[in-house]
Amino acid sequence: MRAILSLLLVTATTALAQISITAADFSSQLTVGNRLINRSDTVTITANIGAPGATANTWNFGALNTHRLDTLRSLNPNGTPFLSQFPGSTHALQTSLTVQGITATLFQYLKLQTNLLNPGAMGSGEVFPGVTGTLRLRNIPDATIFQFPMTLNTTWTSTYAESTIIALPPPIPPQVSITNYTETHTVDAHGNLTLPGTVGTHQALRLRNDSRFSSSTAGSGRNISYQFLARNGASVAITAADTLQPAS
Repeated sequence: MRAILSLLLVTATTALAQISITAADFSSQLTVGNRLINRSDTVTITANIGAPGATANTWNFGALNTHRLDTLRSLNPNGTPFLSQFPGSTHALQTSLTVQGITATLFQYLKLQTNLLNPGAMGSGEVFPGVTGTLRLRNIPDATIFQFPMTLNTTWTSTYAESTIIALPPPIPPQVSITNYTETHTVDAHGNLTLPGTVGTHQALRLRNDSRFSSSTAGSGRNISYQFLARNGASVAITAADTLQPAS
């Protein structure tokens, strides 16, 4: 689950030490009871994403605004209602989500092992007064969100099929769609990260995500996004408007 933000970036030439983000860093962020906040800026539309490689960058996102706020609460998966659908999950995040008229309490399941894997999510909500529907997203095999340790030039590819099932009470048949993804992730830059309302900066990595997809219902396409990620979990993600840009 990703927050999509637009940003303003300022470059600098100060030398920076390269950092490494590990599984232990994410384990501390997913401690049971922690709350993760996603803030979306839906107005800002331009971005300078800086230079790839070892060139030091200063990413100043202090001008971003919040037009949508989502809160995710970290839970022990053993206490959640859908763990049987995602066996082996080590963490769960609870949030609210509206999809095709269903406002659902959604549980995102994760597997934090050598890498961070996304097996899927499931939730339920009231479609009409007294009528409950369920939403299930299942990735086969599990999608690889992050490969650890992450440092400059780390790269990996994740290929999986995501099935989406919206189930309503009979006689309405379930709605089923399957989308196939091939995603290439590359850590292509590092620098200093500043977020709105924070004091100081965080050393961060820039992760370039190139996602190609095809489905029987939505056709095929390509999305390119960038995520700026610090060891403490501070992060900004953007989606590029131009999917024909060169790899660098």
